[in-house]
Amino acid sequence: MQFVAWLETYPGAAPGIDERGIREQRGDLLTDEGAARWRTFLDKASHHPHLAFCHVARAPDGALAAVLCGLREDAAAPEAAANPAPPGPSSESVTLGPMYVLRRAQGLRIGGRLMDAFLTWAGDAPMRLWVTSSNDRAIRFYRRHGFAPTGAHHLWRDRLPNIRMARGGGPGDPSAG
Repeated sequence: MQFVAWLETYPGAAPGIDERGIREQRGDLLTDEGAARWRTFLDKASHHPHLAFCHVARAPDGALAAVLCGLREDAAAPEAAANPAPPGPSSESVTLGPMYVLRRAQGLRIGGRLMDAFLTWAGDAPMRLWVTSSNDRAIRFYRRHGFAPTGAHHLWRDRLPNIRMARGGGPGDPSAG
């Protein structure tokens, strides 16, 4: 599903991001190793629901249509140093991602229901995510749910421009107010 979402969403978003480029960069999602990574994450979400969140949704026809996952981290933990949390009173932070809603399910409030469940799970922890800077629909969606751009930028695999958005980081957080 994630691979299909890439094919629907990103062609033309940056040079080299066409179907061929997506197959080269994200084809690992279709391999046994890619499936094993997902199984490991889903196992973590199942056995440690406080630490990992992953919900999927189906379209009215029953086909898999959307996914939203996230991780809760303690910013004091060594592995969090590579992906620092937004400033805030708690050392705990939540990273949202991946989130994908296939085209056939957009406009049905499936993404909104997934986000509501995610925000309930995340509670008051500061939250952050990366979103492709040309994905205006996703940026508007995240803004409606209280996220705001932080000013941070990242080039995914030196090709796809992304912006950082955050929610609930406390005083000085661009998403506050």
